[in-house]
Amino acid sequence: MGFDPNGHPPRKYAAFYCLCNKPSAQATIAKGLVEGTLKIPLVEPAYPFTEQGAKDMLTAQAKGAHTGKLIMKIE
Repeated sequence: MGFDPNGHPPRKYAAFYCLCNKPSAQATIAKGLVEGTLKIPLVEPAYPFTEQGAKDMLTAQAKGAHTGKLIMKIE
């Protein structure tokens, strides 16, 4: 959801908030997941950790047509 808590209204959470180690913050995040008010971002299909996989992933990124996170799978 990015690092700007105001960047994706009506969401109030930003990526750095999810990395917080305070038990109260973790409880708030867990509660949101359980209640369905906080959603985990989509992850697109993983690209293989190869030269072609990297090219394909960068091409997908440049097109901007993806709706989730682009990842490479290292086996």
